[in-house]
Amino acid sequence: MKILAIHANSIEFEAKKKAIKQAEEGIAEGKQHVDECLVVFTAVEKRDEANITGVVERYVHEIKEIAALVKAKNVVLYPYAHLSSQLSAPAVGEQALKDAEKILKQNFMVTRAPFGWYKTFTISTKGHPMSELSREFGPESDKQEPKIVSKNVRASEKNDPNANTTYVKLLDYLDQNSAEYQLIDHSPEGRTEIVSPMRGNKLSQAAKCMIVMVKRGKNEKIFILGVVPGDARINLNAIKELFQGTYASFATPSIAEELAGSVAGTILPFSFNPKLELIVDPKLLENEELYFNAARLDRSIALKKRDYVKLTKPRLEQIADYSEAQVVSNLKTENIRGEEPFDREMLLKKLSRNVMNAEPAKNGLKSNVELGKELDLYCVNEVVGSGLPLLTPRGTTIRREIERFIVDEELRRGYLHTATPVMAKSDLYKISGHWQHYKDNMFVLNVGDEVFALRPMTCPFQFALYKAKPRSYKELPLRYAEVATLFRNEKSGELMGLTRLRQFTLADAHLICTMDQVEEEFGKVIDLIHYVAKTLKMEDLWYRFSKWDPKNKEKYVDDPKSWEQTQAMMKRILDKLKIKYIEAENEAAFYGPKLDVQYKNVFGKEDTLLTVQIDFALPERFDLTYVTDNNEKKRPIVIHRSSVGCLERTMAYVLEKTQGNLPLWLNPLQVKLVTVNDKSIPFAQDVARGMNEHGIRVEIDDTTETIGKKVREAQLQKVNYIVTIGDKEVEKKTLAVRSRKGDVTFGVDVNAFVAQLQDEIEKRV
Repeated sequence: MKILAIHANSIEFEAKKKAIKQAEEGIAEGKQHVDECLVVFTAVEKRDEANITGVVERYVHEIKEIAALVKAKNVVLYPYAHLSSQLSAPAVGEQALKDAEKILKQNFMVTRAPFGWYKTFTISTKGHPMSELSREFGPESDKQEPKIVSKNVRASEKNDPNANTTYVKLLDYLDQNSAEYQLIDHSPEGRTEIVSPMRGNKLSQAAKCMIVMVKRGKNEKIFILGVVPGDARINLNAIKELFQGTYASFATPSIAEELAGSVAGTILPFSFNPKLELIVDPKLLENEELYFNAARLDRSIALKKRDYVKLTKPRLEQIADYSEAQVVSNLKTENIRGEEPFDREMLLKKLSRNVMNAEPAKNGLKSNVELGKELDLYCVNEVVGSGLPLLTPRGTTIRREIERFIVDEELRRGYLHTATPVMAKSDLYKISGHWQHYKDNMFVLNVGDEVFALRPMTCPFQFALYKAKPRSYKELPLRYAEVATLFRNEKSGELMGLTRLRQFTLADAHLICTMDQVEEEFGKVIDLIHYVAKTLKMEDLWYRFSKWDPKNKEKYVDDPKSWEQTQAMMKRILDKLKIKYIEAENEAAFYGPKLDVQYKNVFGKEDTLLTVQIDFALPERFDLTYVTDNNEKKRPIVIHRSSVGCLERTMAYVLEKTQGNLPLWLNPLQVKLVTVNDKSIPFAQDVARGMNEHGIRVEIDDTTETIGKKVREAQLQKVNYIVTIGDKEVEKKTLAVRSRKGDVTFGVDVNAFVAQLQDEIEKRV
């Protein structure tokens, strides 16, 4: 027999139809609801038929024991065939549950779900350590008791070269110090609440061990081995406060295994690693004997408290948490192998609730947040995370059109597009200097023994491409471009709509050229920026010449001579191109000066839309070279630039500038066909099909609402053209077209209208 016992706030179930021919007859109809109960999902197995009476007795005994632990007075017996693939005969299974029900009714209020029926159910479970327990047993003759391991077996294992090293180290340590202990064999299991009955100990006697990472300051991390009683959880906040940390979390499985020397579920309450400080909750030491897995899933140790304290000399601190957070589960154990339970119901509610609020903008204008919500372009959800917007199909359409526009234009201008990884080992960022100057703004990942980080910039990757083979002066200028997904750990208070994100997409490029080519290439970049601004109707922009601050040694590469030379070069180029600009100190990139294209959003906040940078430092750091016509190696110079900037921020700019009245080529909904009656629907569908074939984004409103309401709804959606189709249009095969300005033209030829739309889209007017 296999059972899964759930201590629940409530369960509601309803029988729908028979799953087998021998399904129970005469069952109750409708939904059944039970509050504050122990729900026992049960599978009676074929092997149980050998001694079904004994199995039922064991079944009742296990239920009583669990009910006593969780103080449940209501019991729900729920036949659940999915727990086993070797089920008993239906008649045997049904009778077993009925017999158990009869016995249990002497002590509990018992509800039994019908046997052999398909049922729907909803269950809300309690989130304490004993709220989800499983048991497996057979006829009494098959019952396996915990097996005490003999000293001879211990000795042979210690001499086995293939034995678990942490396990052997523990036994050696215990034996060398004459500790009193027993080894107990059992079925492989790492969950404290399940393995404890196998060993025959109370939950409070079990040592639950977890590795906790505590972050202190910007760069310091320490690791703690926390040990609490099996009926408690680790209190992360308590540990964080103990070590005056800024953040605490459970270590990743790979790091925990590396530090502890064994996998999750088998971690010892001993620290054999100097990087791991042992903290024990004093409540555990109220027991005279402690139980824990012996660095393996199939064997545990029972160790006398006096020996444990003598050998470990633990630091005692109150780090146990006995609170009972409410958890909703769909029959999945959320705390498998030491993971903390989570509040599923709360998270699901949050997942259905989007956070799209913004303060009112100036002059009655709407921000990209308001427009994004009204036009169904994107949403932000706290379960996903701040600064990580989810673009809807409509929002994705706008971004896709901007991306296609700039990629096509860059290819036309001689750029070579690349595709590089979104992460790299820390080694790459150490070469570039990002690790030294920008690490606090990066997302760092520990992967096994290696440290990786999500990329905040594309340049190191494209420089790696450049270095993949020797380069000749004939290849320069080399214009690498990429529409790159980047990640920057912005402060939560600075995150806003689509303008300031933790993950964003940048139309990035790096022009690797000779010193003689810098001025011409810089001029071409400015020409591209002017073209982009004209196409996207970017207005009220200004240029900022962003320079270094010699006093800020931490932010900038320390090479005063190169800084002065490069800034003088950029100033000379800007003046020659007759670009008007303002100067700003301490705004440069860490590797060189910038020309930033600035704007103000609807809140009046200044921000950067596009940027061009001259880089003297990274060619040196990456040892970038090319061979001259004299067969000499020389160092190139690099221009970093963004042509259309961050796609999301550019979307935000265009949305706010147009207040959602997007030009035809950018609008996710270009044409709305509005039908007058059902007779006009087939013609409208033909028109829509033809427009789709020509790449025009069109929708049909064939609802039963009035024409006025349909038109008003289309206007709220900021559609470029609203087309009304009634009896006259169906008869003449023409259209009544309303422009966004409100001009209406009747009798418009379908093909002529499609040609007009295509021309307007192509010209991006």
